[in-house]
Formats: sequence, structure tokens, C-alpha cells
Amino acid sequence: MPAVKLNAERPDGSVVVPGEAIATIEGPARGLLTGERTALNFLCHLSGVATATATLVAAAQGTQAQIVCTRKTTPGLRALENTRCAPAAAQPSLRLDDAILIKDNHIALAGDIRTAIARAKAQAATSSRSRSRSTRWRNSNRR
Repeated sequence: MPAVKLNAERPDGSVVVPGEAIATIEGPARGLLTGERTALNFLCHLSGVATATATLVAAAQGTQAQIVCTRKTTPGLRALENTRCAPAAAQPSLRLDDAILIKDNHIALAGDIRTAIARAKAQAATSSRSRSRSTRWRNSNRR
């Protein structure tokens, strides 16, 4: 692989404007052209994740809401996509039991947000107790 040198012009997490240089690369044309499309696709995708996250974090400022990255990431890119949340001060979500997710359809079914939250908390508590019993049962059968 030909030697290609990358020089970051802006630090990670910087806000940039269209047309502003964020990096320069040097090397043989063949090496640059070989990786150009893949590098640009990664850059565009991950910049989009960072921009969308920053927009949501800014919208939640002054509230008690906390923006958390989704677990629904592109296959093979979870670690990279979650690192794009960090510059925007969003928290990565790496496990299924990190939080309760309440969506519009939950609110509609419950009738209002407070009822949806109460139902979700009750379901989480029931599910947690069930997992504890299940774990104890499995552990007792290992003897």
C-alpha cells in the first residue's frame, strides 16, 4: 500500500462550515484514489451522526432530558458511531437494560406520557424480578 499522509486541520468534534478544510492528505494518486470513496463515505456518515446528535443535545438544553445514543447502529460500526456521540455530549447506550425507551406509539396506547412512563416502569420492574428468579433457578441447577 502506498504511503499516504493525513493531516487533520481541525480537531475532532469541531463545528465546521461548508467549504472549510478539515484535513489534507498527501500521497501517490493511486493510493489516494484507492481509498478515497470509502474514506469519504465513512467521513460523511460519521459526521452526519455527530451533527444529528449535536442538534438533539442542543434542543434538550435546559431540560431534564438526556440524549442517549441508540443501540440500533450500522452492523460493524457501533463503536465508531457511538464515538461520534461523545463530542456532542450524548451518552452511549451499549446494553438493553440501560434505560426505558418510550415511543410515540406507547404514549398513544397509554393515553398520555405519565401513564406510559408508569407502565414502562412497572414492566421493567416485573421483567427485572423475573430475570432475578430465572438467574437463581439456573444457578441452583448447576450443582
